[in-house]
Amino acid sequence: MKEKIAIIHALFDEIGGGEKLALSAIDALVNGGYDVKVYTGTKVDQEKIKNILGYSLKNDDIIHIKSKLSIFLANITGNKAVRLRRLMIYRKLFNKEFLNKLRDNYDLIIDTQSNLPTPTDITYIHFPATIGTTNKRNFIEKLYDDIVSLASKGLTKTRPGRTLTNSKWTANKIYKEFGIIADILYPPVDLDYFSKVSYGSHNNKKIITISRFSPEKGLDKIVDIAKQLKEFDFYIVGATTPVLSDKVINTIKNKIKNENVKNVFLMPDLPRNELLKIMEESKIYLHPPFAEHFGISIVEAMASGLVPVVYKDGGGWYDIVSNIDKNLGYKEINEAANSIKYAYEKYDSLKQLSINISKKFSREEFKLNILKMVNYALEIKQLEMR
Repeated sequence: MKEKIAIIHALFDEIGGGEKLALSAIDALVNGGYDVKVYTGTKVDQEKIKNILGYSLKNDDIIHIKSKLSIFLANITGNKAVRLRRLMIYRKLFNKEFLNKLRDNYDLIIDTQSNLPTPTDITYIHFPATIGTTNKRNFIEKLYDDIVSLASKGLTKTRPGRTLTNSKWTANKIYKEFGIIADILYPPVDLDYFSKVSYGSHNNKKIITISRFSPEKGLDKIVDIAKQLKEFDFYIVGATTPVLSDKVINTIKNKIKNENVKNVFLMPDLPRNELLKIMEESKIYLHPPFAEHFGISIVEAMASGLVPVVYKDGGGWYDIVSNIDKNLGYKEINEAANSIKYAYEKYDSLKQLSINISKKFSREEFKLNILKMVNYALEIKQLEMR
């Protein structure tokens, strides 16, 4: 009889790095012989997932948990208040009665999205939910942070069996916030798919940015960088979230129009086969000025034969790009322009180094590691039953 695993991922209304990791974990566990069910509070757009990731879930394996408060928050905020909406779903799942039911019905419970040390067997923290996503916090944002911290208290009384995270940088944040030393499980990157174009033409002055169209990413700053490098064309590609992304896209479009910028192009929800074509023609990948917890798109670009230029903070810098060349990081807009020029001039030598470093973040490596961790957790839990 197959051992049963519950994966809890509260929100699937946007498809970003966290969703890629959860779906890859599910895929690895199913192929590893486990019976996996997914608990979520939102609809799962199978077609969108397949277009972006190349595979999707089975509808029979998805269990929807409705939280009226989470739905209410989504309606009144236009899908904002993501951290709080997640917590409302997790609070429903982790009340004593429901949690006991999960424990009775499953051999292992894995939390892939609360970003808190929840009472599960394994929890994956992408970034502590109790820390704001930017340093510049106004009164409303600080109040929101306080509400999130208050809502999280009931979920963290019992620590998880094991805590995983995406980078050493995030592990440092988790230790400071929760006093937990987390193990690193780097997110999986589909190197096989993106490496198809690693030795393609790459002969155009195209620069690509791949990011969710979310406010915290600072994508409008790409326009400022593009103004200094008019000889390059900048393509901003990424997944969207209903309502929330519309405002971000309109802000960028207005900035492009008002400042008469001719070399920035927006491409929301671009199918991955079309994304690959642009990557094949590009030399440089530019990440926006946001401290990325890991940065799957950075590694995808590296595997595709692009040289990355990233913000000099976060896991994307400390765990990945700083290992290629320290000149590929920036703090200010002027530094970004200089780093891009440097990457373009040194492209041939930096390209091969980028490809080599990307290989440590493969799907195969992720699958081996997560299966090893899950097998060990089950062995410890079931030792006295044998």
